[in-house]
Amino acid sequence: MSFTITNIVNRRYIIYPFTICKIRYSGNYNIKRYTNEEDEKKISLHNTPIFDVDDVMNKEKLLYVIKNIQIVDLKEKNILNNISNLLKRYINEYTIEEIYTVIHIFCKLNFTKYSLYNNFIKIIMNKKPKIDSRMLTQILIDLHKLSSLDINVLTFFTQYYIKNETDQFSLFDLSMILYIFNKYNYNHIETVDNICKTISEYFLPFIDQDKGVLTTILLSISTLNLNYQFYLDVMKKHVYKKYEHFEVKYLCNILYSVLLRLVNTLHNDDILNIMLNDIMYILLNNINKLKNEELKQLHISLYYLKDMGKEKYEESRKIIEKKNIKDTVTTSKIQQQIAKLFKEIGLNVQKEFLIGPYVLDFALKKKKICIEVNGFTHYYTFNGKINAKTTLKYYILNKLKWKVLTIEYMDWKNKSKEDKIKYLETNILEKIM
Repeated sequence: MSFTITNIVNRRYIIYPFTICKIRYSGNYNIKRYTNEEDEKKISLHNTPIFDVDDVMNKEKLLYVIKNIQIVDLKEKNILNNISNLLKRYINEYTIEEIYTVIHIFCKLNFTKYSLYNNFIKIIMNKKPKIDSRMLTQILIDLHKLSSLDINVLTFFTQYYIKNETDQFSLFDLSMILYIFNKYNYNHIETVDNICKTISEYFLPFIDQDKGVLTTILLSISTLNLNYQFYLDVMKKHVYKKYEHFEVKYLCNILYSVLLRLVNTLHNDDILNIMLNDIMYILLNNINKLKNEELKQLHISLYYLKDMGKEKYEESRKIIEKKNIKDTVTTSKIQQQIAKLFKEIGLNVQKEFLIGPYVLDFALKKKKICIEVNGFTHYYTFNGKINAKTTLKYYILNKLKWKVLTIEYMDWKNKSKEDKIKYLETNILEKIM
């Protein structure tokens, strides 16, 4: 049997070993027309010698298929799943380059197979192979996109490959590492310090050549609430009074980074307030160019300026609120559990209540009291403090005269039902009566 990408996968035919993954075929094998998975009438029969899937699909040929399925944009889950299962047969034989290839291509195809990726991660953690800095960064990005990156894995890569090797990475890769740290609240001070020092020593003169990279760095370290002086120096030299060089989407990120600094840093330079108003003015004149996420950032900024003698922004806030900004609301299992317990103890609350730029977990509208569930994503990894975004949210809610009560994940997770009810009575009921 000849082996080519054409007779394994193309736009017209798929060989049955991938679709039903039988171990051995004899006499006849089926080639099924790709145009209709269910139409059995379109299956044509061909005579072939006896063959074994293991003989046909060895490691090299599997990798050959994977490198080519991206070309034909193959996204049929059952086929990709069976390819993944075949890959596991050679799990201890792959080089780091081959592991990277599989992860990267599957990421492009948006195919998630947690067991396969976990096996790959275990191989890397056990063997600790030498990994090119560009390849390492892309592996982190792909694992993040595939929801296969967690704090333990990120810690391994940070300690073994990043912390003391920041001078081996490009500016783009350093910005992406900061982006990943931001997404996981990974406020590892030593590593972020080293990244900022590397940027200062090698890349600072031309850090503004790629505005996307620059704004990713600024927003990430603001969200992590680290390296304030580095942030301020870059803002003064590469952003202040140079706004015309930035697209509005990047100005929105810079604006939001300034908000996070103003709320979370004890000592702020006046220039940040000046830049806040400068950028706000530009964005308000370009509202129609802003997409949903950018409108959300601007909306939050307008509420930050509320009651600061900035009545001129009130009309702009109303205009933005008419644009039907879409919020992605996810209800956690803890929230569902708490909602049931609220009913049991007779507390009538509104769920997912919209106030200003935020959706509240629970609200007592008449009393202007909100009850927020602080899950683990609300905390920084290393100091256990509430992160900068959550602090900004509570700051604005307080500005709107709302009282914020919180249910902390760490206090809640291991309690029995009876203890959880007592916790609600002590930490919520007694404070709203």
